[in-house]
Amino acid sequence: MALRDEIRAARDRAKAELIAAHDYHADSVTAWEFLGKALDAGRQLHVPNPVTGTTTTQANLPAKIPDYRSKRLTEATFQSFLAIFEGFLTDFIRAWLRSYPQNLASTEPVPVDVILEAKDKLEITDFLIDRAIVGLLYKKPADWFAYFEKRLKLGCPSAAEIERLAEAKATRDLLIHNRGVVNEVYIAKAGTLARFAVGQFIDLPEPYHQDIWELLLKVVAEMSDAIIAKFP
Repeated sequence: MALRDEIRAARDRAKAELIAAHDYHADSVTAWEFLGKALDAGRQLHVPNPVTGTTTTQANLPAKIPDYRSKRLTEATFQSFLAIFEGFLTDFIRAWLRSYPQNLASTEPVPVDVILEAKDKLEITDFLIDRAIVGLLYKKPADWFAYFEKRLKLGCPSAAEIERLAEAKATRDLLIHNRGVVNEVYIAKAGTLARFAVGQFIDLPEPYHQDIWELLLKVVAEMSDAIIAKFP
């Protein structure tokens, strides 16, 4: 498959997944609102969870809904947004490096077992590509896009957008690794866009959740369009 076709496929896949994740969020909010109204109207409920031993009823569910809807659902879909975007970046880099493997500038040796067990040169190239992807995505978002700009001159995203992406990734990392409690690591990663002070709990208000989703969709489209224009 030609590079432009692989990039289009990666773009379309990421766009579809982002839309599906947002629809899941919106539809889930609608479902919670519908259920809340049903409970207010006197609907009875008795749902045992055989795994935890918890039983949900019309008496205890209303107190849970705000946490489920505004915190757990929002956090889960936010993390999904970032995972989809990073998946797109992985597909983007892999497609480009497979088409132009001369851009693999690794100084690390290839393990002997990889060479001996490889069926052909392509398998060794894929090993080098995977190693390059892991090494790059482990770095800061600013480093990701500096890598692209140096080699591809895409001209996007903007410096301000990269800062927003860095703060969003720092927020996601905080939710995963520190239960959402702000620490110095978040402050360092988020820079001037840090939204909370050390010791506070991170929050994902609806406008922020929506803004980051729109930003990711925009960056996916612009990066794809830029590389397709360079390699028509």
